[in-house]
Amino acid sequence: MELEINRLLELDAEDEQTLIEVAKNLKHIRFMVWDHEHDDNEQVGNIIWKIFSQAQRTLKTLELSSVYLPCALPNLKFLEVKIKKYSVEDLANLLDTLDLDHLEEIRFWGISRAGANLIAQKYAHHCCYAYMFPELMITTALPVRAIRASSLNLIMQMKYPECIEYIFAVIWLGETSKEFNNGWDQPNLSNFPNLKEIHASFCCHYRDNNILEEKKRLLKESVSNLGIKLIEPEFIEPVDVDINFARKGPFNGCRFIFNG
Repeated sequence: MELEINRLLELDAEDEQTLIEVAKNLKHIRFMVWDHEHDDNEQVGNIIWKIFSQAQRTLKTLELSSVYLPCALPNLKFLEVKIKKYSVEDLANLLDTLDLDHLEEIRFWGISRAGANLIAQKYAHHCCYAYMFPELMITTALPVRAIRASSLNLIMQMKYPECIEYIFAVIWLGETSKEFNNGWDQPNLSNFPNLKEIHASFCCHYRDNNILEEKKRLLKESVSNLGIKLIEPEFIEPVDVDINFARKGPFNGCRFIFNG
C-alpha cells in the first residue's frame, strides 16, 4: 500500500473504513509526505494509527518520508526513512520505538549532523555502510564498517577510521598530471588499521592504457604492503552492489545503511 498524507485528508468515512479494512494483512507500506504542514493533523494521525495497528503483526517492509511511527511493529524487517528535516529528538523517539533485535536493516536518507552524532554515541554497533557525497560531510561522523567515496581526501576525514574495513571507490587518472586524483596518487592508509579491501574502478580521460596499468600496479603494490587487498571489478559498480556486499558480510544485529 502507498499512502500520501494529503490524500488521507480527502477521504470520506466510507473510504476511510475501506482503507482500514484493506490494511489487515499488509506486508509493505510506503508512507509519503510531500510537505509537512499536516504532520500533526489529528484526523490523519487517527487514520494512520488505525492502518498501522491493523498491519502491526504482518508488516515487514516500511518506507517513510517522515519519522511518524504510531505504534510498535514487532515483525518489521526493513525500514527506509527520510529524516533530514526532523530533529534529533524525533530520531531518538523513532529508534526507541523500533525492535532493533528483530529488524534486519534501516536505510537512512538525509541524516543531520546531530542525528549522526546520536547514532555514533548510542548505536555505533549498528553502523554498516555509508555513501559519502563530496558536498555532504555529515557521514564522516559515522562509525561505519564499509564506505563508498571516490575521494580518499574525504575518507581521511572519517572520525572513526578504525571502524572501516571496506572502501568502494571510482579512481580517476588525471588527464594532465597522469596521476590518480583526490589523494589516491600517494595513499596514506595507515590510519585505517582494520581496512581489509579496497574495491576500485579505474577511469581516465585518454586511451594510454600503459600509463594507467602502471599506476594501478604501483597502487596495488602500495596497499598490499599494508596487508590490504585491492579488488578491481569489471565495471563501475552501482551503489546497490556495495550495499548488497555489506549485507552479506558477517554482522550482528540490525544494519544501518546511510545514503547521504
